[in-house]
Amino acid sequence: MEGFQVGEPVAAMTLTELGAFASVVSVRPELTVPLRRLDAELALEEAAASIVNLTTAYMTILDVVKMRKGESVLVHAAAGGLGSFLGQVARHFGAGLVLGTVGRADKTALAASLGYDELFVRSRFAEDTLRLTVQQGVHAVLDPVGGEVRTKSFEVLQPLGRLVVLGNAGGDRMRCTLIAIYGLTTAFYRGFKSAPTASSIRSLWAREPWKR
Repeated sequence: MEGFQVGEPVAAMTLTELGAFASVVSVRPELTVPLRRLDAELALEEAAASIVNLTTAYMTILDVVKMRKGESVLVHAAAGGLGSFLGQVARHFGAGLVLGTVGRADKTALAASLGYDELFVRSRFAEDTLRLTVQQGVHAVLDPVGGEVRTKSFEVLQPLGRLVVLGNAGGDRMRCTLIAIYGLTTAFYRGFKSAPTASSIRSLWAREPWKR
């Protein structure tokens, strides 16, 4: 195996084989990044959290949304662990407009550092999204929240837009089920069939997205 040194710190994806909570883990080299190559000071705790969220964001934008350059994206929970990467990855791959929602007004100041054109409080996201898109709406909504937020998200989608379910923090499973049943195209994505390699992860990490 090339590209690694004995004893050096690395970050690796282990979700395909499980066992990440063990003291010793066998990992795939193509899903492992030596931290020395990032040219940044990154603690092991930060690396462990970042690689999971960054890889999820990468696969969401490229493989699920299949985002085209210039498209507009709305991300709910934009300042959270996953949301803080989704905005940056969308921007990195050429999104034309990147909007996000947050739960508190003080978090809106994080917009520029997280790759967003604008962040706004979730309670008025539909009005703000339509205002910023001149009533056109967005091409894709990325939603880990669910509940009423997910239902209202359809109001801001352009025709043939994509809503990607990334979680259900709102806890309303019935609402999610009804949305899937009544007239909507649904898709199930099986991860890691086209997982990003260490080189593609490094190209994103070079922008130091873990820094706020």
